[in-house]
Amino acid sequence: MRLELPWPPTANTMFPTGKDGRRHLSKRGRSYRIEVYARVCEQTKRLKTLRGPLIVSVFLYPPDKRKRDIDNSFKALFDALTYSAVWEDDSQIKLLCAYVMPKKKGGGVFLHIEESELWPILT
Repeated sequence: MRLELPWPPTANTMFPTGKDGRRHLSKRGRSYRIEVYARVCEQTKRLKTLRGPLIVSVFLYPPDKRKRDIDNSFKALFDALTYSAVWEDDSQIKLLCAYVMPKKKGGGVFLHIEESELWPILT
């Protein structure tokens, strides 16, 4: 499965601490999940959620030249893909390759996701 998705919000803006001291899904976080769901529906005609071990390649196209921690993009992105029922849970990812690409106006993420029944053999 190949997906082209919008640039994700950071984990800090996705789950800010509320007045009660607990973390809540922000308005930006809810909007991102809904946008990812719409894009997944638009780009795929899949009928079932991926349930096996997964190999995922993520190509990150940042919106600007600011310094970013590569892992900060995964939380919002993977939660949105779980919400969109691409997979049951991101714990299914057994191999993750991430690439930071040149900046792109507006930013974006390209993913290649494949189920690997051979995964137990490789470990």
